Formats: sequence, C-alpha cells, structure tokens
Amino acid sequence: MSGDCHELLEKLNAQQRSAVEPGRGVILVRAGAGSGKTRVITRRISYLIAYHGAIPSSIVALTFTNKAAAEMKERVESMVSRGDSPYIGTFHAYCLRLLKINRAFLGMPDFLVLDADDQEKLMQKIIASAGLSKQMNVKSVLHALSSAKNGSIDGVLNTNLIDHPVMQQLCMVYEQEKRQSHCLDFDDLLVETIGLFKRNAIFREQFRARVRHVLVDEYQDTNRVQHALLRLMACDDSNVFCLDSLCVVGDEDQSIYSWRGATVSNILEFSRDFPQTSIVTIEQNYRSVQPLLSVANEVISHNRGRMPKKLWSEREGVDRIRVVRLASDRNEGECVTQLVNLVKRQLKNQSCAVLYRSHYQSRTLEEALVRSSQPYHIVGGIQFYERQEIKDLVAYLRLSVNPFDRVAFLRVFNTPARGLGAKFQEQFFALWDQEPLLDFSAVVSRLVEQGVVTGAKKDSLLKFCQILGKMATMTSPSSALEFVVNEVEYVPYLQGAFEREVARDKAENVRELLNAARAMEDRGVTSIPSFLDEIALLQEHSKPKDSDDSALLLMTFHAAKGLEFDTVILVGLEDGIFPTSRSIDNSYAVEEERRLLYVGITRARERLLITHVQQRYLFGRVTQQLPSPFLDEIPASLARQDDGTSWYSSQIRSYLDQWVQGRSCASARTPVMGLPSSFSWNEPFEEPIIDPFSSAKVAPVIEKSRQWKKFQSVNHRSFGVGIVKEVEDKGCGIVYLTVHFSCGVKKINSSFLT
Repeated sequence: MSGDCHELLEKLNAQQRSAVEPGRGVILVRAGAGSGKTRVITRRISYLIAYHGAIPSSIVALTFTNKAAAEMKERVESMVSRGDSPYIGTFHAYCLRLLKINRAFLGMPDFLVLDADDQEKLMQKIIASAGLSKQMNVKSVLHALSSAKNGSIDGVLNTNLIDHPVMQQLCMVYEQEKRQSHCLDFDDLLVETIGLFKRNAIFREQFRARVRHVLVDEYQDTNRVQHALLRLMACDDSNVFCLDSLCVVGDEDQSIYSWRGATVSNILEFSRDFPQTSIVTIEQNYRSVQPLLSVANEVISHNRGRMPKKLWSEREGVDRIRVVRLASDRNEGECVTQLVNLVKRQLKNQSCAVLYRSHYQSRTLEEALVRSSQPYHIVGGIQFYERQEIKDLVAYLRLSVNPFDRVAFLRVFNTPARGLGAKFQEQFFALWDQEPLLDFSAVVSRLVEQGVVTGAKKDSLLKFCQILGKMATMTSPSSALEFVVNEVEYVPYLQGAFEREVARDKAENVRELLNAARAMEDRGVTSIPSFLDEIALLQEHSKPKDSDDSALLLMTFHAAKGLEFDTVILVGLEDGIFPTSRSIDNSYAVEEERRLLYVGITRARERLLITHVQQRYLFGRVTQQLPSPFLDEIPASLARQDDGTSWYSSQIRSYLDQWVQGRSCASARTPVMGLPSSFSWNEPFEEPIIDPFSSAKVAPVIEKSRQWKKFQSVNHRSFGVGIVKEVEDKGCGIVYLTVHFSCGVKKINSSFLT
C-alpha cells in the first residue's frame, strides 16, 4: 500500500501534495489556470482510499458536466483497485440518486423528471389556458422560474423572487400541475434535496453515517442553492462541521457564468461559512510559457473581488504576445488568416484557435477564412449562415426572387407565427402539387377564393404575400433585409420566442447579416440574386471536412473554458465589444468581463495575438472604435503593441512571419495610439487590402485645442450627441472623455469629438 501511496504523490509539486495528503478537515484549493486541478482532485480521492483507508462508497465527488465526471472516474479507476467505487457525478445526478433512494421520505415517492421539452409543453398549455399566448413567452417564464428556484436556499420555492406578478401566477399553476402529475423538473432536484436535509432527521443521520468525504470541482461555478446544499451535507444541525473531510477546488479568477446563476462569492466567502478552512493556493502552471502568465497576472490583478495569486511556469519564452491595431474588421480577418496559415505551415501539428466575445463576430472571420481556403470549425456554435435566424431571413430573400421556392416557403410561411398550422400546410402543398405551374402567391389566391383560408388566417396570409411582393420590387439586399425585419417584426419575435441571452445573440446576428449585405454591396454585390449566390458559395466552401484535423477552431471566450491551444488569437478587443457596452456601468459585470479575458489569455500554451480595429461595421454604419480599456492594463514591457492601421496585406504577412519565426522587427514597433506606423520593407508597390469601408464616409480624426468640461454636450460622427461624464488629460494635448451616448457609455479620445 505504501508503494501505491508513493506513486500517487509522484510528480506532484509541494502545493499539490498539501491538497492531496490531508485525511481530515476542510480544504479550499485555489487552483490557478493550467495548474493541474483535475490531477489534484483525482489523486486526493485515490489517496483517501489507499493511505487513509477511506471506504470508497463514503466518498462523494461532485462536478458540473458529465464529461468532467467521466474523466474523473476514468482517472480514479486507473489508480485504485476495482470493486466498490466512490460516487463521481454532477450535482443534479447525485441529488436525483438521493431522492430515488430516499423516496419513502418524499411527499410523492414515485416521480419522473421532466426534460426541457416536457417543461415547455406544460407551460405552453398553462399560458394558452390563461389566454396569454400573445403576451407571455414560454422560455421567459421558465427562465424566471428557474432563477427563483436557484435562489430558494431553504428547500421551498420562493415565488416572491419572480418580479412579474403574471409570471408568478403562471409559475404557481405550473408547480401545482407538475405535482399532480407526480413529476419534478431539473431545478427541483436540488431544491427537493435541500428540503430533505432540512426536514428529515432520519435521512440526515443515515447520510452522515454513510458519507464521510465530499469533494467539489469548479467551485467558482456554484450557485446559491448548490452552496447551501454543501453546507447541509457537511454540517450538523448546529452548523458544526461533521464530516471527516471536505475539499473544494476552484479559481475565482475563472468565474464567468453569473448569467447561469453562478456566484463568485461562494468561493470568496468560503472560509466565512467554514471557519476551520485550510487554504491551499496552487500557482505553478504547466500549460503556458511565462510571458503569457505574466500578462494574465497583470490583467486580473485589477479585479478587487479576488484573493492574491500569481501564476508562474518553468517554461520560458520571449516575444510571445503581440497586440495589433488594424484598420477594419476586414483587415482583422486578413490578419487572422495570415497567422493561421503561417502557423499551419511552419509549426507543424500545433493547434490554433480564435476567440471572440459574441457569436456575431464570426461572420467577417468566416468570410476571410473561406477566401483563403482555410478550413474551420465553430465550437459550441453554428456557422454564421447556418444559424436559424440567418436562414429564416435568407429564405425570405430567396422566396422574393423565386416564388416557386418550396423549401423557402416552408421555412417562412409561419415564421414568425401567423396561426397557419399543420392543416394549412397540408392543404397548401396538396394544391401546389396539383398545380405545379403556380407560384406560391397564386396558390394563396386559389385557397382564399375557395374559402379554405378565412378570417384572421386569411388576413395574415395576404399580408405575408404583400411583404414578399414589396420585397420583389427592391434591388439592394440590405434594403430588402431591413424591410422584412421591420415588417414581420422579426426582432420582437426573437425576444418572445427565446430566453433573453439567446434572443440578444440572435438579434446581434440579424444586425450582422445587415452589415454583411452592406459590406457586399460596397464590393459590388448589389443585387439580391448575386447576394444569395455569394452566401451559397460561402456555405459550400465552409463545410467542414470530417477527416480534416487541421481545421481552425472558432469559439466564444465562454466556449473556450477548459480548453487549451498552442496559438490563440483574441479578436475584437474594443470598448463596447469587450468589455460589452452592457457591463460598462456595472463594476461587478466589468470584473466578470476581465475574468473572461483572463480565461482567454490562459488558453494559450505558446503564443497569443490580440487584435482590435480602428473602424468596424456596427449597427448598419461604420463606427470609429476605441481600444478596450483592458489593453491599458497590459504593460508595454510584457506585450509588444503595434499600429497596423496603414499596413498592406504583404506587410501583415511579413510582420507575422517574422514573429512566428522569432525574428525581431524593431521598425514595426509603434504605440497602439501613436502616429501611423513607419513599418515597411523594400517591396514593390501594392494596393491596400480591398476594404468594405473604402467608400463609406467616416469621421476624420482632427486634433482639437479646447477646454473640455463635465456635463457639456459633444457630438460623435457615429454615436451622435452625448454628455461628458469624465475628463482625463493625459498631457501633450491628449484628452480622453467618458461620454454617455444613447447607445451606451464610451471612453473616447477628444480628437474624435466636436
């Protein structure tokens, strides 16, 4: 046994060993990014069994995903002898197990668990019965109910946590019908388990006799209910710790899921709730070279809601981080493809990923990758032109130019809903099959004449035909798209059909489709048929090849959590994009945005490129973009910052080539906010990258010599009129103003304002 224990401690550093070895007590392990936290928690489970003689069935290890649980199980099984094994699974799976085993203690001993689809069907029935189908959205009501349950730490649903009185009533009816059906939903599993602990002394005694060691992974991602559940598992009726050991592993610097209900305070205040806690901080990183960690440390040090921690690595490196400012998002796409091609060609078998803050940013990147024939795959998302909302609007365009397009008609005749259900669809296509020479509008006319469609359905169908008829007279793709989005009230439809975060992402994708149409028009794609042809070609060329392991990975920062790559490219580091404009007036939200950036930086093993642009197509027009304030938190001594706003395509390629090969290029070095770069080589004259903004009018940058004061009104070419909130004089005539515009708060160089 001693030999087995020695092997379990092999290759662990001193901090990891101090987390693995103790057999008793409460341990909070603050494991930094890439510090081997999964190794620590699995070795600790195995060590409890091998050295401390813990009965495997007395050990419970909880995590958040089935994938993480499966990995932990596999590692533990490889280290301990077969036979009885500890429980390793998700919070919800473990609670379901407890409820099933102890069903005799429940009010309804026989129950089933409703899946998401069952929940929606039940709530839809309740909303329809109340006559509120047009006023209430199923997903929004269920989201409010879920949030209330995740805040019900006493084991009883507190409907007062639902602000909307009508939603409150709907949720109460839902709960009643669900109980009558002897069912629980996913959130009930945790709430009911808390109730079981609180109300049943026999269950508590049996649980504490059986379970002696509890471990929790990714503790920074727990919500209030999960934290309350852990306290009930670990403490007796007098709130005194009563297990042999409790170990939670997490990193407050990687807490990025507040929108799911996670609260970083659980890990920050853990020692307050468990006063006997021993804190182990693991700072050695096994993933990244030191320069990357130095940048990550500097950025995250600006957060107040954290405990001190500095990642370090034995892996050294030089010139591994570049921050580059480019002229436009099209140039940004060019830069990304150039670097990816260089990495694939020169650094064989090295992985590469591009991270962006929001899904809509993938569109320009995808188009650049298609142009360069670079295969790619979107992780945790769908390629831009394959997304539901994009396909809906493209189907409207297709039907406007080809009224015989049955696939397009099938997609949009009831999107948004017009009360035209399955019966109408059957009648419509039966007639169309009989009269194949008719277009869709002629089929509609026949059905109306025959009295098949009457009343409100007839009115909505005729309006649908009028919209398509109007679109058929339009010539430009952007005007047709804008028209249909407004006429069918597509964005309000998204807001009613999906949860708030999902609807917001989809609305951003709709705006980005309008941007794509305008950008293509600037490049000469001015008709709707040609626009549809371009989209079809992009879709064909972007189809992933099943056998292509070299495909570039594109994903949001959130989707990158838990992953790592040799080269990482962070795009769109601009004020209002990252951090988002929604977070700018909320210090808590800004800190979570900074943690998200920290996660992005620490995904890289070898090399990191950060890009931001001078001009970006946003909200249907070219806007002057400012660098993200997070970039000011990266010292110039740690990351080289270059101004590439005047570079040609070959200059971008040469700049990146010299970086990848490790050759210095001092002439390229200019401050991000400095004068235009003097970066050049002895190359033949070359036209700049074709840019969609070349024909657009943008605000010139003109130095002003005037006094700026708080509360005065100013004007910006893109953002309009705003009010000055703060004035920062940087000296040498450089002044930054924090201005409140209708679109949000922006920090802007005064030279952009009049």
